[in-house]
Amino acid sequence: MTAPLTSPAAAAPPPSVAVPVPAVAVPPPPDPAAAHLAEALLTEKDLGKGWAAFDGDLMDDALPGALEPGTKGGDPCTMPESPPLKDVAGPPKGKPDPAGPPPVKGQPPVKDQPPVKGQPPVGGRAGGEVSLEYAAFIQDAEGAMLLQTIAGTGGKRARGLVDDTRDMLKRCPTITTTSLTLTMSPLKKFPKLGDDSQAIDFVATVKDGSVEISVPGKMAVVAADEVYLTVTLVGAEEPERDDLKKFTKRALRKIDKVL
Repeated sequence: MTAPLTSPAAAAPPPSVAVPVPAVAVPPPPDPAAAHLAEALLTEKDLGKGWAAFDGDLMDDALPGALEPGTKGGDPCTMPESPPLKDVAGPPKGKPDPAGPPPVKGQPPVKDQPPVKGQPPVGGRAGGEVSLEYAAFIQDAEGAMLLQTIAGTGGKRARGLVDDTRDMLKRCPTITTTSLTLTMSPLKKFPKLGDDSQAIDFVATVKDGSVEISVPGKMAVVAADEVYLTVTLVGAEEPERDDLKKFTKRALRKIDKVL
């Protein structure tokens, strides 16, 4: 799933957090439930006190391949290049954002600007015929981040993507680009969820010139009926397995309720 984990860049998601999500090789027919994917995303209320949404558009820049199903060719060991740290870190705390002031409450958010608290923290994109929605949150006290994606892949392809993830863990537990090294392993003692699932332990090490940052994280990929769900936790400290389990189960309950 690339930013220093000191304020304010802790709010910027490292580009590796969703990289373990294999791309969709052949888009399936459109799923009628896809129109409701955004409604099935977690919200601040679902996560509980201390969690706040941050700009989902940031994920567009930080996770180019993972958020465009159908564009990476289907090789789970292929990872897009990461943008430079300066491009996703954001302005220093207390400094004005060169992109301009934040949007006014009640008006639609502008791309590359953070949403107003209370507005839906979502983004969306269709890759081929696969609809995908995502949400991003940061925990004030701990600085941990939660990233969620829901893709309307259809049940067969969703289960295939979970299989692809297992294949990736066997074939390429370490993936390296010019700026990032992603080391992954199966997350132990994690329950099977949905129709099929796989949990991942990972460390993303980002290099930008003389700067090197390592970010620990945990991720669950789940096939649930007609959708493919990912829930990722990252932070300066290693996320807890129980937290990943808790939030993934909440995401599944909401998907079951809405879709």
